[in-house]
Amino acid sequence: MNTTTFEQRVSAHCSYRLHWPEATIATEASLSVSVAEDAYHVQISVVAAENDDVVYRNHWEESIPRKASRDT
Repeated sequence: MNTTTFEQRVSAHCSYRLHWPEATIATEASLSVSVAEDAYHVQISVVAAENDDVVYRNHWEESIPRKASRDT
């Protein structure tokens, strides 16, 4: 946490790999969230592969406005 602005960040990453005689399937996903005074900022990415060939990839980003505590 930034003690001047109180901005906070967190990130996570995970990956899975499954092996079968006929194929290997792999997925990777990452998440990043930052909390600012005015909004929550979220980023998510995912990739899926079969036998090392990417078959799916996507990325999402969204900012969600925060209601300031003085407004409640």
